[in-house]
Amino acid sequence: LGRGLAFEMIKDSDNKISLTLKQYVWEFGWTETLNQAVNSFLNLWQSLGMPSRNLLLHNIVVQQTHSSDGSKIERLVVIDGLGWPDIIPLAYYIKPLAKWKAKRKSARLLVAINALIEKKQAGGDWGLRGWLDEKQRQ
Repeated sequence: LGRGLAFEMIKDSDNKISLTLKQYVWEFGWTETLNQAVNSFLNLWQSLGMPSRNLLLHNIVVQQTHSSDGSKIERLVVIDGLGWPDIIPLAYYIKPLAKWKAKRKSARLLVAINALIEKKQAGGDWGLRGWLDEKQRQ
């Protein structure tokens, strides 16, 4: 329907479509492994000053390697929401501004993760976006 970005299909080592960050947090909680992966991702995101809208939990996938010893998070991949939302993207030309904006978006992602964890602990519902059942992951 016009110009756009095309991404590779992000799959785990078992060849299933990777879970969204939202689904991963909902199913497994905030583990030390996830903490390390998210911190690594956010540090890189901020240092590069990546252009993005808000980082949404259902627009990031958790790519994993599965083995007999368990699962290992390989990387987090943003699958939507890239690009500056500004009419005049000054951050494209001013790197410190880009890094400041990326840092702000990173902080919002952590708030969203905490809100999702609190929602689950309070018996809330999942929401509308970002869930793949096993059949859909094939």
